[in-house]
Amino acid sequence: MSDRNEQTYRVRLFDEDGLPWTSRVQWGMLLFWLAIIGFVLAPIVGIYLGIWLISKGKSALSLVLYIVLTSVWVAVFLLPGGTHRILSSVELALEVSSSVLWLAGAYALRLQVMRYYSDQEGIPFPLSPVLTALFGPWYVSGHLRATFPLDGTGRAGTGIMKLDTWSAKAELKP
Repeated sequence: MSDRNEQTYRVRLFDEDGLPWTSRVQWGMLLFWLAIIGFVLAPIVGIYLGIWLISKGKSALSLVLYIVLTSVWVAVFLLPGGTHRILSSVELALEVSSSVLWLAGAYALRLQVMRYYSDQEGIPFPLSPVLTALFGPWYVSGHLRATFPLDGTGRAGTGIMKLDTWSAKAELKP
């Protein structure tokens, strides 16, 4: 009975590999939720991934962009609908700025994740620019993977990083 009372429950922001929980979501489930919810949760996922990048020592740029995007989306939903000329100009400005912020946030997130994994693994980490523009943080989070232990030179040990075709191509070149 005392063992049960002594158990402590810890809530962790990231999983046991240090990755965000979104990296474990299967693509089929991801597309299902994307179809049901649309892009409403995407800025929240972008904020979450921005926090993860800060925990890895990267810039807060993507976090700030997704916070601003969320604020703009809240403003768009809170504005009353009307036919006034000035209100439609404000709505148009908010919609254009949200599109710009969506792309800027997605590409900032993409660049930071690519740099993080390229530095860790010593090989290029490819992410599609087209899919990044379309799906933003959902696409980027689907490509996150666990960080493996590095040897003395700062690279992953031999045989550890056979995760994709890039590592195989890098090893085959003379």
